Amino acid sequence: MKLTRDEFERIGTEPPLELFLQGIKAEETREKYLRTLRQVLCKILDEILEGDFEQRVEQLVKYGRENPDWTRDLLLNISKKLRQRTELPHNHPDYYNPVSFGTYFKPIKKLFDMNDITIPWKRIYATFPEIDNVSESRGWSRDEIQRMLQFARGSMDRVIVLIAASSGMRAGGFELNWGDVEPIYKKDGKLGFADEEDSTLVCAMVTVYKGTSSSYPTFITPEAYDALENYRKSWTDDVGREPKPGDPIFKRDGPFPRKTGITSIKKRVERLITHAGLRAPQLKRHRRFDVPMMNGFRRFWNKACKESLSRDSPLSSLIKKEY
Repeated sequence: MKLTRDEFERIGTEPPLELFLQGIKAEETREKYLRTLRQVLCKILDEILEGDFEQRVEQLVKYGRENPDWTRDLLLNISKKLRQRTELPHNHPDYYNPVSFGTYFKPIKKLFDMNDITIPWKRIYATFPEIDNVSESRGWSRDEIQRMLQFARGSMDRVIVLIAASSGMRAGGFELNWGDVEPIYKKDGKLGFADEEDSTLVCAMVTVYKGTSSSYPTFITPEAYDALENYRKSWTDDVGREPKPGDPIFKRDGPFPRKTGITSIKKRVERLITHAGLRAPQLKRHRRFDVPMMNGFRRFWNKACKESLSRDSPLSSLIKKEY
């Protein structure tokens, strides 16, 4: 392959915000970074920058390109203000957890990286506080998950909870298509994907972020797969046909197979947790709950995996093989 002089062309300049969005592939990450960037530029830097959100993005990029020293000092000042909040008592309304310190800086770094702006990030990172407050949070218990299932409004609620509890994947992994799930059967002591006579369903493999460099396999229990198959019937009734491999598993209400967002899935889980009495205000500690809403399922899964790995179960043998 050769690139000739005639073929070479300069890449046109695109708006800073558009370049920023192009650099984030995962929808959930894109929404989170955009929300955080808007908070930094429109609230924290309310008196520093001017105009609407898009204009403030362009101003910050312009400052970063024309006056990098000023931009570096701006970031150092943000770090200083945040660090002061991490030193407050944990029960203070303005207390900021050091674990989340980098949250405000990640979208800014992505904005600068996508717009070819060089900032001495090592100097910025050196001002971050030490993380010395180990979280006392825990995962959901089996009984708590059962209580959530009791308040499921339909098959979609049920399958979301069971997949979250048995797969260990993060919330962003729920952007699944039907072709991402394959049941695994056992016959004559051997595991395989073929559903043969006298074979037994032992689990199902879920390929998370399929088709990307971040793709990885995880597994769900037979109970979760059975719940998924029941949900498939509701999906089919809504759309009027069987789902295709490229169709989203979790779709919006209505007859069209349009993917539902991660935010909607989180809201469903939040409703289940609230109705099950697991999010009462008195359970809140230091502005946080003892159990993180979605990560609580990962912690439950992690504990279950450790117990499963100590036994010779089909699921544990697959986990050992993959990891």
